[in-house]
Parts: sequence; structure tokens; C-alpha cells
Amino acid sequence: MNTPINIKPQNYGAIHDAFALNDDNRVVGTKLEALNRLIQRKGEILNISDKQIKALNLGEGTYIAMEVTSIKKGSFFPCKIKKYHLQKL
Repeated sequence: MNTPINIKPQNYGAIHDAFALNDDNRVVGTKLEALNRLIQRKGEILNISDKQIKALNLGEGTYIAMEVTSIKKGSFFPCKIKKYHLQKL
């Protein structure tokens, strides 16, 4: 397993709210796009049921992942996003 990613506390709170509490008000637009790039670059591959996804280790057994399906080729927006919040038990 990778070591946890080092992010600012206010960004950690925004990411936690967006993924754990499904509050989509703080991580939008370019922040969402940057978070997706961070997951793709620094994430690790996890096996979830029948598929593999790249997830970012936030520490304390918490992982986040996103499946992004772009509607317009070569562009992030517009897109469909499926978010995952994984907690190690």
C-alpha cells in the first residue's frame, strides 16, 4: 500500500465532505478536475468486486476513487462521475 497523500487540512475536509457526505458544493470545476488528475497520478490500483480502480490513500485507511466518463472526446467537462469512498475496517 502507498503512503497517504499529503494535502492541506481544508482540502481534506472538502474532499471528505464531497465523498463521504455527498456534499458537492466545495469540490467543483477545476478542483474536481485537479482531484481526478491527482488520483490518476498518485493513486494505487485496488480490486473492488469485479473491477479495478485507481484510489487515492488519504490516510487512516481511507481511500477515494472516481470513475469519470467524458461525454465530449478530449475534454473533462461535461462528464459523468461515479465516486467511491472506501474505509478499511
